[in-house]
This record gives sequence, structure tokens and C-alpha cells, in this order.
Amino acid sequence: MKGHRMRLSILFLVIVTVLYGATYQQFRHFNIADPRGADDAKSYIEMSHGNHNVSPVHRYRFLIPYMASLVQKALNPLIANEKELDKLSFYIVNFAIATSTALLLFGILTKLGFEWQLSLLGTMFFLTSRIIVLSVGTPLVDTLYFFAVGVIIYLTLYDKIVLLTCICPLLVLSKETIIPFLFLPFAMSSMRNWKMVSSVILSLSIFFVVRHIMQTGESHSLSIVTIVMSHISSNFLPSLRLLSSPAGIHDLFNGFAFFAVLASLGLLVDRRYSKYKIPGFLLLTICIAFGLALISGNLGRMLFAGYVPVIAYSLVLIEHCLEVKRKNL
Repeated sequence: MKGHRMRLSILFLVIVTVLYGATYQQFRHFNIADPRGADDAKSYIEMSHGNHNVSPVHRYRFLIPYMASLVQKALNPLIANEKELDKLSFYIVNFAIATSTALLLFGILTKLGFEWQLSLLGTMFFLTSRIIVLSVGTPLVDTLYFFAVGVIIYLTLYDKIVLLTCICPLLVLSKETIIPFLFLPFAMSSMRNWKMVSSVILSLSIFFVVRHIMQTGESHSLSIVTIVMSHISSNFLPSLRLLSSPAGIHDLFNGFAFFAVLASLGLLVDRRYSKYKIPGFLLLTICIAFGLALISGNLGRMLFAGYVPVIAYSLVLIEHCLEVKRKNL
């Protein structure tokens, strides 16, 4: 037990160190007045000040702005500059959530059968990704979304159905795009029971109740169906056209960079040698993330929700290449 705690402490320190080194520049130099592609941040900062009269698309993602508001209250006597306080409050919250997600990812990779060295390497891939750097160093809410995806996968792999059914009604408040991922556990036969069904029904009920409570003014006419259909009509075809260009491909894979290529080759290697029993439902996360990317317009940020299988299959290829090299020595 003492040795386990020591390893966990070292892992935590490594994760915090790498994440801080990767994200500090983004946080330090982010300009709220000139967000440069992160315009959502303005809405979330307003929400952290108690103003929810923002875009109907953003106002329901209240958890991180609320947590940031608590940090603001705690640090207000120490920091006079309001803009710096806003930035720091979101940085602290997003940093803590991303750290938790990295710990989950390490647990997922070890459960899939990777040695701790490879699992740590995969965790580093996650921490230094462009999407995580942006999400942590900028007042956004994506870290909670990636955390929710990680929780669902982790608890499904470890067959923690009771904990999963209890936590899903909370995860659904992270971001509306988590809803398709709530159905992932049903891909596992052990999860197909009344407990999981009840949890999903309760989660969806809470989601719609919260949306109803938080509706104000003009948003009464904007149901979730209306918003989704609006996104599809305005983004789907332009996204497809964009993907036919090098710029679109770069945008889609900007979170993974060359790991997307490694993962594709790793998938082929795994299919041939079957060393790792990576469950098929993990590939569904990429399908879901890709679909959401097409209708959202934020290709790279949305596709990154498939980070678990991309990183896992990248590690498969890396280990395979190392083994081949050792055999040839």
C-alpha cells in the first residue's frame, strides 16, 4: 500500500510538472480582449461573474464558470487586476480537471495491458496535445468534457457499473456533447441492465430540466433540437468541403498531429497480432467525436474526444516497432 501511494504521488508530480510546462505560456499570454479563435471564453467569463445572459449554446455549460467564480472569490483579496483574476481562476480549475483526466487515462492504458512506461508515455501525449494546452490555458470548458469521456471509459473498462450509474447524471452537465457517450457502456454485455438504462434516462431528464430552469428570454424558442439542427444546416456541408483541403485535414487532426497516423498504423498492427484486447467500443468514441466535429464546426477540438483509442493505438505501433528493432539486434 505504501509503495502504491508512492508511485501514485510520483505519477501525480510528473503529470503536474508536464502540464504546467506545456500550458503556462498559453495561459500567461492569452488576451481576453483578443481571444484569437477562442471567442467562447468571453461567454464563460461573463458566466463566472453571474451573468448568464450569453449565447444559448454556452449558458448551459455552467459548471466550470461556477467553479471559477469560487476561485475568484477566494483569490479576490490577493489579485487586484480583474482580467488576470479571471484568467487565473479558469486556469486553476481547468488545470485540476486536466490533471484528473490524465490520471484516469493512465489507469485506462494500464487496464488495456500497456506497461507503465508506455502508459506514462501515452499520458504525456495527452498532456502536451495542442487541444489540452488550449483548453487549460484558456477560459474554456472542454476539460470537463474530456474528463467526462475519460470517466465513462474508465468505469466501463473496470466494470464499475454502480459508480458509473451514480455519476452519469452529473457528467451530463459537463457539456451537451457528452450525451452520445452515455450510451457507450451498452457496448459491453455486463452493462446492459436496468441500472444503466435507468441512469441514462435519469441523466437525460436532469439535462432537460436544467436547460428548462436556465432558459431566459429569447432562449425559450431555442430547444436542443433547434440548436442541433441549426448546427447541422450551417456547419455540416461546409465541414465536409473543408475536409477536402489540406487546411481542413490539418484542422481536424490538430489535436493529435502525427499521432493520428501512428494510431491508424497501430490499429492495423493490433488487428494482425492481437496482442492487446482493445474493446471495439473505444473505436465508437472516434465515430461519435467525428460526427460531432462535422456538425459543430470546431473540427479539431471536437475530434479530440476520441483521444483514448488514438493514444492507445499509437502506443501499439510504438511498442511493435521497438520489439521489431530488439529482435533485429
